[in-house]
Amino acid sequence: LLLNLDKLNTSGKYPLIFNHVNALSWLLLKNIVELHSFFSYFERKDMPNKILLLLFVLCLIVTSETIVGPFNPSSGSWNAIYNGGFENSFNGWGNPTASRGIFSASTDYAYIGSYAAKSIANESFNGPGYCATQTISVTGGQQYILSAFFHQGSLTTGQLYIDMNDVPFDTHIGISGSSTLQTQWQFVWTIVNVPVGVSSITFRMVRDGLVYTGEYGYIDEVAFTPNALFTAPSVPEASTLFMLLFSLTIGIFFKKK
Repeated sequence: LLLNLDKLNTSGKYPLIFNHVNALSWLLLKNIVELHSFFSYFERKDMPNKILLLLFVLCLIVTSETIVGPFNPSSGSWNAIYNGGFENSFNGWGNPTASRGIFSASTDYAYIGSYAAKSIANESFNGPGYCATQTISVTGGQQYILSAFFHQGSLTTGQLYIDMNDVPFDTHIGISGSSTLQTQWQFVWTIVNVPVGVSSITFRMVRDGLVYTGEYGYIDEVAFTPNALFTAPSVPEASTLFMLLFSLTIGIFFKKK
């Protein structure tokens, strides 16, 4: 069992037990922890069984695929695909379904740099929508992380997401429109196991569902990163809140005993 605590939390300001929770949450998300390894690790640390069980439950609870900003500056590590940050206009991307709408580089919002991809509907509709695509080379048999930053902008309905053009191992990341607008960027990621023999993937930024003209959503930093090189951006407020909840849970747990 490999635990890279320095990569997960380099500040050193949190207690060791919080580092264990962070590390195990991360490893569970990336599918590299087996139950036997999990228990064996903490048995070697001579941790009480009550703490061990509590840590396991907490790890399952905190694992997530979406983080809502604001984010720590310069936190996280990912490999953006070619012009995945849209700083080079819209080079590398195409709009094959432009009749219903397009994606275009815009300065309305940007997570990094000055530009992000903006979804622009040409008509109102309910159903299949429009997309922008890019094909990249990949290594078959490898595990990657598909990630991007999404901004709801003015979307009240429909979906804004990235998929892999309906391949057999397709997955997607994205957000939904809502009458309650989220004003912060949202970082969304998922694991992709690329089958052996696959050498390229076509990514699509998609806007579909119930779509109205005059409503815009945004995507920035589209990335496809080898699992070992990926680190999600961090959110200070989330860490502080988790520490408070963790401390309260510990207190209640042992008070009952």
